[in-house]
Amino acid sequence: MLDRILNELDSDLAIFFSSELDTAPPDLIQLFHTIKTLNPAARMKLNEFLNLIIQDR
Repeated sequence: MLDRILNELDSDLAIFFSSELDTAPPDLIQLFHTIKTLNPAARMKLNEFLNLIIQDR
């Protein structure tokens, strides 16, 4: 049954259970690990800052 589901999703077990970090470029992985060390308030402020940068493009 799982094989049929994965077939419909055009996937396999390896892809289905892989993390996006497995295929992310090294700079994004480093950024993610850095962000994990921040406290929740700092992460929220960083997210606000990044959204401002995106809006200004």
